[in-house]
Amino acid sequence: MKKHRERVEKLTPDHTGRWLITTMGSTYVIDLDACTIARSPRQEGASLDWDCQAEPYVELLI
Repeated sequence: MKKHRERVEKLTPDHTGRWLITTMGSTYVIDLDACTIARSPRQEGASLDWDCQAEPYVELLI
């Protein structure tokens, strides 16, 4: 299976698939098809209880 990579400035309601979002303090994998989000801290000491676990989300504000 070939992986498709696309760089975008903003996700829209038309997007699907898995997306890697990088911020100053964390990275997130958002699966728009499964409605899950997983966070990984980029800085030591900034961890949360649910880090690195795919958790369901109810709504993403775009």
